Amino acid sequence: MLAHSVHPNPVDLPFSASQSLEFIDNQLSEIDGELKLLEGRRAHLLHQQTMARRARNAIAPINQLPAELLSEILQLSALPRSYFDHFGRSCIVWELPVLSTCHFWREMVLDLSAMWAQIYISDATPLAKIKA
Repeated sequence: MLAHSVHPNPVDLPFSASQSLEFIDNQLSEIDGELKLLEGRRAHLLHQQTMARRARNAIAPINQLPAELLSEILQLSALPRSYFDHFGRSCIVWELPVLSTCHFWREMVLDLSAMWAQIYISDATPLAKIKA
C-alpha cells in the first residue's frame, strides 16, 4: 500500500501520458526549488553556528592570555610520538591535537614559524600524507 502511494500507477492518473509527464515534471521542479531553498538555509545556519562557536571560544579564559604566552603553551602541547617504521627504523612524529581544538588555536599554531621550522620526512612517510 505504501509503495503504491509513493509511486502512483500511471493508469490511476486521470491524465493522458503527456499530461502526466508534465504534471510530474512540474512537481519535480517545485521539489528541486524547495530543496535549493533548504540547502541555502542550511548553509546560512551552519555559518551562524560557526560564528557563535568562535564567539564562545573567544571569551574562554585561556584565550584571554597574551598571545605570546598562549603560543608558548601551544608549542609545548605538540606531542612527540616515537614508533618504528616498516623497515625497523626509529621515527618521531609530532602530533598537533590543538589544530582541531578551535579555529583560533589552529590559526595561531599555523602562524607559529617555530612549529614549522623543521619538517621531518622519512622514507616511511606515505607520499599521500606529504602531499596533503
